[in-house]
Amino acid sequence: AVTFNLQAYASVFIDTVWVPLYGTATTAQTVEIWTNPTAIAAAPGTNGIAAPAWTQRVVQPGNLPLNTSSSGPFQFTPIVIPGGLLMSAGSHWGFAVGGTGVSIAYTNLVAGNLDTFAATGFVTLRNGTNIGFGGTWPSATIASRQFTGGISFRPASGRELRVS
Repeated sequence: AVTFNLQAYASVFIDTVWVPLYGTATTAQTVEIWTNPTAIAAAPGTNGIAAPAWTQRVVQPGNLPLNTSSSGPFQFTPIVIPGGLLMSAGSHWGFAVGGTGVSIAYTNLVAGNLDTFAATGFVTLRNGTNIGFGGTWPSATIASRQFTGGISFRPASGRELRVS
Protein backbone atom coordinates (compact mmCIF):
# COMPACT_ATOMS: atom_id res chain seq x y z
CA ALA A 1 0.00 0.00 0.00
CA VAL A 2 1.03 3.60 -0.49
CA THR A 3 -0.73 6.91 0.22
CA PHE A 4 -0.56 10.41 -1.27
CA ASN A 5 -2.62 13.61 -1.43
CA LEU A 6 -4.17 15.16 -4.52
CA GLN A 7 -5.25 18.79 -4.56
CA ALA A 8 -7.47 20.16 -7.34
CA TYR A 9 -7.18 23.84 -8.28
CA ALA A 10 -9.78 23.48 -11.03
CA SER A 11 -12.52 20.86 -11.33
CA VAL A 12 -11.09 17.69 -12.87
CA PHE A 13 -11.99 14.08 -13.56
CA ILE A 14 -9.37 11.59 -12.39
CA ASP A 15 -9.56 8.84 -15.03
CA THR A 16 -6.63 6.53 -14.30
CA VAL A 17 -4.07 5.87 -11.61
CA TRP A 18 -0.84 4.42 -13.04
CA VAL A 19 0.66 1.97 -10.56
CA PRO A 20 4.07 0.24 -10.56
CA LEU A 21 3.16 -3.28 -9.44
CA TYR A 22 5.67 -5.99 -8.66
CA GLY A 23 5.61 -9.56 -7.44
CA THR A 24 4.98 -13.08 -8.67
CA ALA A 25 2.04 -13.76 -10.96
CA THR A 26 -0.88 -15.34 -9.15
CA THR A 27 -4.52 -15.87 -10.01
CA ALA A 28 -5.74 -13.90 -6.97
CA GLN A 29 -4.51 -10.41 -7.80
CA THR A 30 -6.47 -7.25 -7.07
CA VAL A 31 -5.57 -3.59 -6.92
CA GLU A 32 -7.76 -1.13 -5.04
CA ILE A 33 -8.01 2.65 -5.02
CA TRP A 34 -9.52 4.38 -2.00
CA THR A 35 -10.03 8.08 -1.30
CA ASN A 36 -10.59 10.20 1.78
CA PRO A 37 -12.22 13.65 1.37
CA THR A 38 -9.68 15.01 3.85
CA ALA A 39 -6.01 15.37 2.99
CA ILE A 40 -3.71 12.89 4.76
CA ALA A 41 -1.89 14.48 7.71
CA ALA A 42 -0.98 11.33 9.69
CA ALA A 43 -0.75 7.56 9.23
CA PRO A 44 -4.16 5.93 8.53
CA GLY A 45 -3.96 4.35 12.01
CA THR A 46 -5.02 1.04 13.45
CA ASN A 47 -8.19 0.86 11.34
CA GLY A 48 -6.12 1.21 8.20
CA ILE A 49 -7.67 2.19 4.93
CA ALA A 50 -11.33 1.30 5.39
CA ALA A 51 -14.84 2.73 5.53
CA PRO A 52 -16.29 4.95 6.86
CA ALA A 53 -13.32 7.37 6.69
CA TRP A 54 -12.23 6.03 3.29
CA THR A 55 -14.31 5.31 0.15
CA GLN A 56 -13.40 2.46 -2.17
CA ARG A 57 -13.38 3.81 -5.74
CA VAL A 58 -12.27 0.81 -7.77
CA VAL A 59 -11.19 -2.81 -7.40
CA GLN A 60 -9.38 -4.23 -10.40
CA PRO A 61 -8.94 -8.00 -10.31
CA GLY A 62 -7.15 -10.20 -12.79
CA ASN A 63 -3.77 -11.14 -14.14
CA LEU A 64 -2.14 -7.73 -13.97
CA PRO A 65 1.22 -6.86 -15.55
CA LEU A 66 3.90 -7.16 -12.86
CA ASN A 67 7.46 -5.91 -12.58
CA THR A 68 9.91 -8.46 -11.24
CA SER A 69 11.66 -5.92 -9.00
CA SER A 70 10.65 -3.11 -6.68
CA SER A 71 13.52 -0.92 -7.90
CA GLY A 72 12.55 -0.33 -11.56
CA PRO A 73 12.62 0.50 -14.33
CA PHE A 74 8.87 0.10 -14.03
CA GLN A 75 6.06 -0.94 -16.27
CA PHE A 76 3.03 1.00 -15.01
CA THR A 77 -0.36 -0.72 -14.80
CA PRO A 78 -3.35 1.52 -15.55
CA ILE A 79 -6.09 1.28 -12.91
CA VAL A 80 -9.05 2.90 -14.64
CA ILE A 81 -11.75 4.65 -12.61
CA PRO A 82 -14.97 3.99 -14.57
CA GLY A 83 -16.60 7.28 -15.57
CA GLY A 84 -13.82 9.25 -13.89
CA LEU A 85 -13.75 10.58 -10.34
CA LEU A 86 -14.87 14.20 -10.13
CA MET A 87 -12.75 16.41 -7.88
CA SER A 88 -14.17 19.90 -7.52
CA ALA A 89 -11.90 22.94 -7.51
CA GLY A 90 -10.49 23.42 -4.02
CA SER A 91 -10.72 19.72 -3.08
CA HIS A 92 -7.73 18.24 -1.25
CA TRP A 93 -8.11 14.46 -0.89
CA GLY A 94 -6.09 11.58 0.44
CA PHE A 95 -5.56 8.62 -1.92
CA ALA A 96 -4.50 5.08 -1.07
CA VAL A 97 -3.45 2.39 -3.55
CA GLY A 98 -2.97 -1.22 -2.50
CA GLY A 99 -3.98 -4.75 -3.22
CA THR A 100 -3.66 -8.45 -2.68
CA GLY A 101 -1.35 -10.80 -4.55
CA VAL A 102 0.76 -7.80 -5.66
CA SER A 103 3.02 -5.19 -4.13
CA ILE A 104 3.12 -1.49 -4.95
CA ALA A 105 6.57 -0.07 -5.60
CA TYR A 106 7.28 3.15 -3.74
CA THR A 107 10.36 5.13 -2.79
CA ASN A 108 11.71 6.35 0.49
CA LEU A 109 11.21 10.07 0.97
CA VAL A 110 13.95 11.67 3.02
CA ALA A 111 12.12 14.75 4.39
CA GLY A 112 9.76 17.54 3.45
CA ASN A 113 7.17 17.50 0.69
CA LEU A 114 7.46 16.64 -2.98
CA ASP A 115 4.85 18.06 -5.33
CA THR A 116 4.16 16.67 -8.80
CA PHE A 117 2.03 18.18 -11.59
CA ALA A 118 1.98 21.52 -9.73
CA ALA A 119 2.85 23.44 -12.90
CA THR A 120 -0.29 22.28 -14.71
CA GLY A 121 -2.55 24.65 -12.78
CA PHE A 122 -5.09 21.83 -12.43
CA VAL A 123 -3.80 19.48 -9.73
CA THR A 124 -0.89 18.83 -7.40
CA LEU A 125 0.02 15.31 -6.39
CA ARG A 126 1.72 15.65 -3.01
CA ASN A 127 4.01 13.16 -1.27
CA GLY A 128 5.69 14.06 1.95
CA THR A 129 6.12 13.95 5.67
CA ASN A 130 2.86 12.80 7.33
CA ILE A 131 1.35 12.20 3.86
CA GLY A 132 3.18 9.31 2.20
CA PHE A 133 2.90 6.01 4.05
CA GLY A 134 3.62 2.49 2.85
CA GLY A 135 3.09 -0.99 4.14
CA THR A 136 1.00 -4.12 3.88
CA TRP A 137 -2.52 -3.59 2.57
CA PRO A 138 -4.74 -2.17 4.07
CA SER A 139 -2.39 -0.74 6.69
CA ALA A 140 -0.04 1.98 5.54
CA THR A 141 2.02 2.96 8.56
CA ILE A 142 5.64 3.11 7.35
CA ALA A 143 6.76 6.72 6.92
CA SER A 144 7.89 8.55 4.81
CA ARG A 145 7.10 6.95 1.48
CA GLN A 146 6.56 8.38 -1.99
CA PHE A 147 4.05 7.16 -4.56
CA THR A 148 6.05 6.50 -7.74
CA GLY A 149 3.09 6.14 -10.09
CA GLY A 150 1.01 8.79 -11.78
CA ILE A 151 -2.50 9.92 -12.61
CA SER A 152 -4.40 10.79 -15.77
CA PHE A 153 -6.93 13.58 -15.45
CA ARG A 154 -9.02 15.85 -17.65
CA PRO A 155 -10.53 19.26 -16.96
CA ALA A 156 -14.19 19.18 -15.94
CA SER A 157 -14.92 22.78 -16.91
CA GLY A 158 -17.19 23.31 -19.87
CA ARG A 159 -18.92 20.00 -19.22
CA GLU A 160 -22.41 19.41 -17.92
CA LEU A 161 -21.91 18.71 -14.23
CA ARG A 162 -24.73 17.19 -12.22
CA VAL A 163 -25.17 17.22 -8.48
CA SER A 164 -26.99 14.33 -6.87
